[in-house]
Amino acid sequence: MAIKKIAAALLLIVFVIGGWIYLAGMGVERTVINSPYYHGLINEVNVVKHLHEGFQSNMKQTILEQIPSEQFEYAEDKGKGFSEIIVNSLGEAYHVEWMEKQVLKVVNDILAVVKGNQENLTAVINLETGKERFKNELSNRLENANYDGKEPVPEVIKSDAYKITEEIDIPDQINLAELTAGSSMSETIITKIQTYRSYFQYLPYMFFALVLGLICLLIGISKGLKWFGSAALISGLTFLIILYTAQFALRSLVINFNNIPLNSEVLLSTTEYTISQVYIVPIIYSAVGVIIFIAGMFFKKKHTSEN
Repeated sequence: MAIKKIAAALLLIVFVIGGWIYLAGMGVERTVINSPYYHGLINEVNVVKHLHEGFQSNMKQTILEQIPSEQFEYAEDKGKGFSEIIVNSLGEAYHVEWMEKQVLKVVNDILAVVKGNQENLTAVINLETGKERFKNELSNRLENANYDGKEPVPEVIKSDAYKITEEIDIPDQINLAELTAGSSMSETIITKIQTYRSYFQYLPYMFFALVLGLICLLIGISKGLKWFGSAALISGLTFLIILYTAQFALRSLVINFNNIPLNSEVLLSTTEYTISQVYIVPIIYSAVGVIIFIAGMFFKKKHTSEN
Protein backbone atom coordinates (compact mmCIF):
# COMPACT_ATOMS: atom_id res chain seq x y z
CA MET A 1 0.00 0.00 0.00
CA ALA A 2 2.87 2.35 0.86
CA ILE A 3 4.44 1.74 -2.55
CA LYS A 4 1.15 2.62 -4.24
CA LYS A 5 0.92 5.89 -2.28
CA ILE A 6 4.51 6.78 -3.19
CA ALA A 7 3.79 6.05 -6.86
CA ALA A 8 0.62 8.17 -6.65
CA ALA A 9 2.57 11.00 -5.02
CA LEU A 10 5.20 10.90 -7.76
CA LEU A 11 2.44 10.97 -10.36
CA LEU A 12 0.97 14.05 -8.71
CA ILE A 13 4.34 15.82 -8.77
CA VAL A 14 4.50 15.17 -12.50
CA PHE A 15 0.89 16.37 -12.75
CA VAL A 16 1.71 19.65 -10.93
CA ILE A 17 4.59 20.35 -13.34
CA GLY A 18 2.41 19.35 -16.29
CA GLY A 19 -0.22 21.72 -14.95
CA TRP A 20 2.24 24.60 -15.09
CA ILE A 21 3.03 23.81 -18.72
CA TYR A 22 -0.70 23.60 -19.51
CA LEU A 23 -1.41 26.91 -17.76
CA ALA A 24 1.45 28.59 -19.66
CA GLY A 25 -0.03 27.27 -22.92
CA MET A 26 -3.48 28.54 -21.98
CA GLY A 27 -1.91 31.90 -21.18
CA VAL A 28 -0.51 32.02 -24.72
CA GLU A 29 -3.96 31.09 -26.07
CA ARG A 30 -5.52 33.99 -24.14
CA THR A 31 -2.93 36.51 -25.33
CA VAL A 32 -0.64 35.98 -28.32
CA ILE A 33 -3.12 33.79 -30.24
CA ASN A 34 -6.23 35.74 -29.23
CA SER A 35 -7.59 38.66 -31.26
CA PRO A 36 -9.32 40.47 -28.31
CA TYR A 37 -5.93 40.66 -26.58
CA TYR A 38 -4.66 42.96 -29.34
CA HIS A 39 -7.81 45.07 -29.13
CA GLY A 40 -7.00 45.52 -25.44
CA LEU A 41 -3.39 46.48 -26.20
CA ILE A 42 -4.67 49.15 -28.57
CA ASN A 43 -7.51 50.49 -26.41
CA GLU A 44 -6.01 50.20 -22.92
CA VAL A 45 -2.24 50.39 -23.44
CA ASN A 46 -2.32 52.64 -26.55
CA VAL A 47 0.47 50.61 -28.14
CA VAL A 48 -0.29 51.81 -31.68
CA LYS A 49 -0.32 55.44 -30.58
CA HIS A 50 3.20 55.02 -29.18
CA LEU A 51 4.31 53.18 -32.32
CA HIS A 52 2.93 56.05 -34.38
CA GLU A 53 4.89 58.57 -32.32
CA GLY A 54 8.03 56.46 -32.62
CA PHE A 55 7.54 56.23 -36.38
CA GLN A 56 7.36 60.02 -36.66
CA SER A 57 10.43 60.48 -34.49
CA ASN A 58 12.52 58.00 -36.48
CA MET A 59 11.39 59.41 -39.82
CA LYS A 60 12.80 62.90 -39.13
CA GLN A 61 16.45 61.88 -39.40
CA THR A 62 15.73 59.67 -42.42
CA ILE A 63 14.08 62.55 -44.25
CA LEU A 64 16.93 64.92 -43.37
CA GLU A 65 19.39 62.45 -44.91
CA GLN A 66 17.42 61.52 -48.04
CA ILE A 67 15.59 64.69 -49.08
CA PRO A 68 17.53 67.97 -49.48
CA SER A 69 16.04 70.96 -47.70
CA GLU A 70 18.10 73.68 -49.38
CA GLN A 71 15.25 74.59 -51.72
CA PHE A 72 13.25 75.88 -48.73
CA GLU A 73 14.30 79.10 -46.99
CA TYR A 74 12.90 78.92 -43.46
CA ALA A 75 13.57 81.64 -40.93
CA GLU A 76 15.10 79.23 -38.39
CA ASP A 77 16.72 75.81 -38.70
CA LYS A 78 15.40 75.04 -42.14
CA GLY A 79 16.56 71.41 -42.13
CA LYS A 80 14.71 70.57 -38.93
CA GLY A 81 11.67 72.61 -39.95
CA PHE A 82 11.58 70.91 -43.34
CA SER A 83 11.71 67.41 -41.87
CA GLU A 84 9.07 68.24 -39.25
CA ILE A 85 6.66 69.49 -41.90
CA ILE A 86 7.04 66.27 -43.91
CA VAL A 87 6.82 63.98 -40.86
CA ASN A 88 3.79 65.78 -39.43
CA SER A 89 2.11 65.60 -42.83
CA LEU A 90 2.77 61.85 -42.95
CA GLY A 91 1.43 61.52 -39.41
CA GLU A 92 -1.81 63.24 -40.41
CA ALA A 93 -2.17 61.27 -43.64
CA TYR A 94 -1.58 57.91 -41.92
CA HIS A 95 -3.08 58.82 -38.56
CA VAL A 96 -3.33 56.71 -35.40
CA GLU A 97 -6.90 55.51 -36.07
CA TRP A 98 -5.92 54.38 -39.57
CA MET A 99 -2.85 52.62 -38.20
CA GLU A 100 -4.91 50.82 -35.53
CA LYS A 101 -7.25 49.40 -38.17
CA GLN A 102 -4.33 48.16 -40.27
CA VAL A 103 -2.64 46.53 -37.28
CA LEU A 104 -5.84 44.66 -36.38
CA LYS A 105 -6.34 43.65 -40.01
CA VAL A 106 -2.84 42.16 -40.16
CA VAL A 107 -3.16 40.49 -36.74
CA ASN A 108 -6.53 38.91 -37.61
CA ASP A 109 -5.16 37.68 -40.93
CA ILE A 110 -2.11 36.07 -39.31
CA LEU A 111 -4.24 34.49 -36.56
CA ALA A 112 -6.64 33.09 -39.16
CA VAL A 113 -3.72 31.28 -40.81
CA VAL A 114 -2.25 30.14 -37.50
CA LYS A 115 -5.61 28.72 -36.35
CA GLY A 116 -6.19 26.99 -39.67
CA ASN A 117 -9.22 29.10 -40.66
CA GLN A 118 -7.52 30.01 -43.94
CA GLU A 119 -4.52 28.65 -45.82
CA ASN A 120 -2.71 31.82 -46.88
CA LEU A 121 -2.26 35.42 -45.79
CA THR A 122 -4.70 37.70 -47.61
CA ALA A 123 -4.45 41.10 -45.89
CA VAL A 124 -3.73 44.09 -48.11
CA ILE A 125 -2.94 47.52 -46.65
CA ASN A 126 -4.13 50.30 -48.95
CA LEU A 127 -1.74 53.28 -48.93
CA GLU A 128 -3.02 55.07 -52.04
CA THR A 129 -5.67 57.19 -50.28
CA GLY A 130 -3.13 58.17 -47.65
CA LYS A 131 -0.70 59.30 -50.36
CA GLU A 132 -3.28 61.79 -51.62
CA ARG A 133 -3.97 62.98 -48.06
CA PHE A 134 -0.23 63.33 -47.51
CA LYS A 135 0.20 65.44 -50.64
CA ASN A 136 -2.66 67.78 -49.65
CA GLU A 137 -1.52 68.06 -46.03
CA LEU A 138 2.05 68.72 -47.16
CA SER A 139 0.88 71.48 -49.54
CA ASN A 140 -1.07 73.18 -46.73
CA ARG A 141 1.81 73.00 -44.27
CA LEU A 142 4.40 74.23 -46.80
CA GLU A 143 2.11 77.08 -47.76
CA ASN A 144 1.84 78.20 -44.12
CA ALA A 145 5.57 77.89 -43.38
CA ASN A 146 7.82 80.88 -42.65
CA TYR A 147 9.90 81.80 -45.73
CA ASP A 148 11.98 84.73 -44.43
CA GLY A 149 9.15 87.12 -45.17
CA LYS A 150 8.65 85.93 -48.75
CA GLU A 151 5.18 84.99 -49.92
CA PRO A 152 5.01 81.35 -51.02
CA VAL A 153 3.77 80.72 -54.56
CA PRO A 154 0.91 78.15 -54.46
CA GLU A 155 1.92 76.59 -57.80
CA VAL A 156 5.51 76.11 -56.62
CA ILE A 157 4.32 74.71 -53.29
CA LYS A 158 2.10 72.13 -55.01
CA SER A 159 4.95 71.19 -57.32
CA ASP A 160 7.28 70.77 -54.34
CA ALA A 161 4.68 68.66 -52.52
CA TYR A 162 4.38 66.39 -55.55
CA LYS A 163 8.17 66.03 -55.87
CA ILE A 164 8.53 65.23 -52.16
CA THR A 165 5.74 62.65 -52.36
CA GLU A 166 7.49 60.99 -55.31
CA GLU A 167 10.85 61.15 -53.53
CA ILE A 168 9.52 59.31 -50.48
CA ASP A 169 8.10 56.68 -52.86
CA ILE A 170 5.17 55.34 -50.87
CA PRO A 171 3.72 52.20 -52.54
CA ASP A 172 0.02 52.06 -53.41
CA GLN A 173 -0.47 49.00 -51.21
CA ILE A 174 1.30 46.43 -49.07
CA ASN A 175 0.32 42.83 -49.72
CA LEU A 176 1.11 40.72 -46.64
CA ALA A 177 1.49 37.50 -48.66
CA GLU A 178 3.96 39.15 -51.06
CA LEU A 179 5.82 40.80 -48.19
CA THR A 180 6.44 37.47 -46.45
CA ALA A 181 6.93 35.41 -49.61
CA GLY A 182 10.20 33.53 -49.51
CA SER A 183 10.73 34.29 -45.82
CA SER A 184 11.58 30.93 -44.29
CA MET A 185 11.51 32.43 -40.80
CA SER A 186 7.86 33.53 -40.97
CA GLU A 187 6.82 30.19 -42.48
CA THR A 188 8.73 28.30 -39.79
CA ILE A 189 7.17 30.32 -36.97
CA ILE A 190 3.63 29.84 -38.31
CA THR A 191 4.23 26.10 -38.86
CA LYS A 192 5.59 25.64 -35.35
CA ILE A 193 2.63 27.48 -33.79
CA GLN A 194 0.19 25.40 -35.86
CA THR A 195 1.93 22.20 -34.73
CA TYR A 196 1.89 23.32 -31.10
CA ARG A 197 -1.82 24.13 -31.26
CA SER A 198 -2.69 20.83 -32.94
CA TYR A 199 -1.12 18.93 -30.03
CA PHE A 200 -2.29 21.35 -27.34
CA GLN A 201 -5.95 20.83 -28.24
CA TYR A 202 -6.02 17.25 -26.94
CA LEU A 203 -2.69 16.11 -25.39
CA PRO A 204 -3.05 17.95 -22.03
CA TYR A 205 -6.51 16.48 -21.44
CA MET A 206 -5.30 12.99 -22.32
CA PHE A 207 -2.48 13.51 -19.82
CA PHE A 208 -4.90 14.68 -17.10
CA ALA A 209 -7.24 11.72 -17.72
CA LEU A 210 -4.30 9.27 -17.62
CA VAL A 211 -2.95 10.68 -14.35
CA LEU A 212 -6.40 10.70 -12.73
CA GLY A 213 -7.09 7.14 -13.89
CA LEU A 214 -3.76 5.83 -12.59
CA ILE A 215 -4.13 7.56 -9.23
CA CYS A 216 -7.64 6.17 -8.78
CA LEU A 217 -6.33 2.70 -9.61
CA LEU A 218 -3.50 3.06 -7.09
CA ILE A 219 -5.33 4.52 -4.09
CA GLY A 220 -9.06 4.31 -4.91
CA ILE A 221 -11.56 6.61 -6.55
CA SER A 222 -12.38 8.77 -3.53
CA LYS A 223 -8.77 9.38 -2.47
CA GLY A 224 -7.72 9.65 -6.11
CA LEU A 225 -10.21 12.45 -6.76
CA LYS A 226 -9.17 14.27 -3.59
CA TRP A 227 -5.46 13.93 -4.30
CA PHE A 228 -5.93 14.95 -7.94
CA GLY A 229 -8.06 17.97 -6.93
CA SER A 230 -5.51 19.01 -4.29
CA ALA A 231 -2.66 18.75 -6.82
CA ALA A 232 -4.62 20.85 -9.32
CA LEU A 233 -5.20 23.47 -6.62
CA ILE A 234 -1.50 23.48 -5.71
CA SER A 235 -0.50 23.72 -9.38
CA GLY A 236 -2.86 26.65 -9.98
CA LEU A 237 -1.86 28.57 -6.84
CA THR A 238 1.88 28.10 -7.42
CA PHE A 239 1.45 29.25 -11.02
CA LEU A 240 -0.24 32.40 -9.67
CA ILE A 241 2.82 32.98 -7.50
CA ILE A 242 5.07 32.46 -10.54
CA LEU A 243 3.02 35.01 -12.50
CA TYR A 244 3.18 37.56 -9.71
CA THR A 245 6.95 37.05 -9.35
CA ALA A 246 7.43 37.42 -13.12
CA GLN A 247 5.37 40.61 -13.14
CA PHE A 248 7.42 42.07 -10.28
CA ALA A 249 10.72 41.02 -11.87
CA LEU A 250 9.83 42.48 -15.28
CA ARG A 251 8.66 45.72 -13.68
CA SER A 252 12.01 46.04 -11.88
CA LEU A 253 13.88 45.21 -15.10
CA VAL A 254 12.09 47.94 -17.07
CA ILE A 255 12.51 50.54 -14.33
CA ASN A 256 16.19 49.84 -13.63
CA PHE A 257 17.48 49.40 -17.19
CA ASN A 258 17.02 52.60 -19.16
CA ASN A 259 18.93 51.29 -22.20
CA ILE A 260 16.07 49.04 -23.31
CA PRO A 261 15.25 50.18 -26.90
CA LEU A 262 11.57 50.67 -26.16
CA ASN A 263 9.49 53.22 -24.35
CA SER A 264 9.72 51.91 -20.77
CA GLU A 265 6.20 53.07 -19.91
CA VAL A 266 4.74 51.23 -22.91
CA LEU A 267 6.79 48.10 -22.21
CA LEU A 268 5.71 48.11 -18.57
CA SER A 269 2.03 48.64 -19.43
CA THR A 270 2.15 45.91 -22.09
CA THR A 271 3.77 43.45 -19.68
CA GLU A 272 1.28 44.15 -16.90
CA TYR A 273 -1.70 44.02 -19.25
CA THR A 274 -0.50 40.71 -20.72
CA ILE A 275 0.00 39.09 -17.30
CA SER A 276 -3.36 40.43 -16.10
CA GLN A 277 -5.02 38.55 -18.96
CA VAL A 278 -3.37 35.30 -17.82
CA TYR A 279 -4.31 35.55 -14.13
CA ILE A 280 -7.82 34.21 -14.74
CA VAL A 281 -6.44 30.91 -16.15
CA PRO A 282 -4.82 29.54 -12.94
CA ILE A 283 -7.77 30.85 -10.89
CA ILE A 284 -10.23 28.79 -12.95
CA TYR A 285 -7.83 25.84 -12.90
CA SER A 286 -7.61 26.01 -9.09
CA ALA A 287 -11.40 26.26 -8.82
CA VAL A 288 -11.73 23.09 -10.92
CA GLY A 289 -9.30 21.42 -8.52
CA VAL A 290 -11.51 22.38 -5.58
CA ILE A 291 -14.58 20.99 -7.36
CA ILE A 292 -12.79 17.68 -8.05
CA PHE A 293 -11.70 17.50 -4.38
CA ILE A 294 -15.29 18.06 -3.22
CA ALA A 295 -16.45 15.39 -5.70
CA GLY A 296 -14.05 12.96 -4.02
CA MET A 297 -15.52 13.76 -0.62
CA PHE A 298 -19.09 13.23 -1.85
CA PHE A 299 -18.10 9.97 -3.55
CA LYS A 300 -16.70 8.69 -0.26
CA LYS A 301 -19.89 9.63 1.62
CA LYS A 302 -22.07 8.03 -1.00
CA HIS A 303 -19.94 4.87 -1.06
CA THR A 304 -20.01 4.66 2.77
CA SER A 305 -23.81 5.12 2.98
CA GLU A 306 -24.36 2.41 0.36
CA ASN A 307 -22.26 -0.03 2.35
